[in-house]
Amino acid sequence: MSYSILRLDQIEGDNRLGIFDKVGADAEVTGFANYRGARSFPLIGKYFASQNLPVESPVLNKKCAKYWTSTKDPDSPLKCYAYGKAHTQTVTPRSDDVGVRVCVPIDEIKDQITDIETVDYGKGEVKVAKFGEYPKDLLSWEESRELNKLYESGEMKPTGKSYTVSGYRIELYYDGQEKHYEQDECEEYTINGKKYAKVQPAVYEDDIFGRSYRWVEVKPIEWYLDEESGLAVSKDIIIGGMPMSRAPLYFGRFDSTIISDFLNEEFAIDSRVVDNKKEMIDEMLEDPQEEIFPKQRTL
Repeated sequence: MSYSILRLDQIEGDNRLGIFDKVGADAEVTGFANYRGARSFPLIGKYFASQNLPVESPVLNKKCAKYWTSTKDPDSPLKCYAYGKAHTQTVTPRSDDVGVRVCVPIDEIKDQITDIETVDYGKGEVKVAKFGEYPKDLLSWEESRELNKLYESGEMKPTGKSYTVSGYRIELYYDGQEKHYEQDECEEYTINGKKYAKVQPAVYEDDIFGRSYRWVEVKPIEWYLDEESGLAVSKDIIIGGMPMSRAPLYFGRFDSTIISDFLNEEFAIDSRVVDNKKEMIDEMLEDPQEEIFPKQRTL
């Protein structure tokens, strides 16, 4: 897979992707991405109305957020598109409140797409495909408490799969606060035919030595298919709280960023629909050329 993020010129300007004329370039942020650190705006309609900004997208009805973009200009710092605003916003690559919206060449996933739907939101038809799965909907505290009871009683069964999360954490030491970068694994469990990931927040909460966790339902990832450019673009912002780089500046070398490494390593494995993550990794290491995932449907 060649997972990446959108370039700024693919969102606005002459090279803007055709699908954005039909669905808008804004994107909703999943509960998982928001809980992991992607800062969201309030309910989209209310927020735009209060700011006297036009709502370009006909599909937004939940919270939205800003997401990382790359740039073709090697002599200027990276910019991210700031949603809810009528302009782009320059952001330091160390920012940890920006979300990640994923894109991938259609040709690289077309044999593994499980469903394609043609939808018209009022501005023209667009194809929406499902490929892979990932934590998405954050359960309420009440729902999480109910799942905790089932978890503690052993009724929730581990699937053998986990989801890697990355980002900055704030730890309190005797000499003050220190920001550092680390990864965690969110174990997946199943009950009543549904899958849930056990997820901790991106930063320490009030009691920094006793962070609470929440349950997030795992669901299929939806992708807009832009056939003219050959790109599949995730409908939502699905990853949160991940800096682009540890360095203070970014000059267009996306392949060497934290996000690129994460998408093409951890995300590439975690987002696949498999019975057991460890077995899949072991099998891939034994024979990288072997086709691990069966063909299901072609475009």
